Amino acid sequence: MKFMKVVKKNPVDLLEQKIMEFEFILSQVSERTLYDEAYKFAFTSTEEILEEVFGKKEALRFREYTTNLSAHAVAGPIIEAEITLFKDHIKRCIKKLEIFKENFYSASFNEFTEFFKDPSKLFYISSSIEKKHQEISEHIMEILRALQFNFNKGAVFNDSKDLESIKDSINESEFFLCVIGKKSGSLSSEYSISSRLETEIELAKQSRKTIIAWVEKGTSGIGEIFDSAEVIQFQIENLESLKSTTISFLEILKKYRVI
Repeated sequence: MKFMKVVKKNPVDLLEQKIMEFEFILSQVSERTLYDEAYKFAFTSTEEILEEVFGKKEALRFREYTTNLSAHAVAGPIIEAEITLFKDHIKRCIKKLEIFKENFYSASFNEFTEFFKDPSKLFYISSSIEKKHQEISEHIMEILRALQFNFNKGAVFNDSKDLESIKDSINESEFFLCVIGKKSGSLSSEYSISSRLETEIELAKQSRKTIIAWVEKGTSGIGEIFDSAEVIQFQIENLESLKSTTISFLEILKKYRVI
């Protein structure tokens, strides 16, 4: 794969090219390729493009978001931890560039840079998620971090004191986000949610929050849970399709004038 030089062309084409470069780098990660010349060129030329098209401030935000990582606790040689950290860095580069690209389509740059409307925690993300859906939850949080939004992540609650804390967190948010899938180990398309998530949904409905639900494709009976909700479908067998859920989520945020 050839890596492009910075040239004058359509900004969306430039962003798509850089995404492809980082995806290629991610696919080739090994001990030998950590921070090699191909990576250095991709990263520095991306910063140059962002500064040229969007301004120095956005280029600095890109660097801050993609490099502000905590080391992972990985058993084994130190190099494994370094590889894990490098992969997370590259994934963040891709995620941030996707956000730049999608917002460039529908907003002038002056509107585009006004991501952060309010320092309050606009979003509450339910932690009542099955293990198989954890990647969806992480994907949602990565989008919000890329947009530089704060959010509340629901905690496990065992007594009335915990329940009051959850209620307060939902009340101070504008959007309630959750993930719902089909029952595990069954051919049925019926939905499966925990009693905790049912409680959180009821609290969100009582406080009239906007509910955004990621629902596994083919799940039935969702109308029994929500009177109204913004629904984004995903396929558990094809997590590569998460890119389309990103676009759907951004469209919903634009609809409510959050971005």
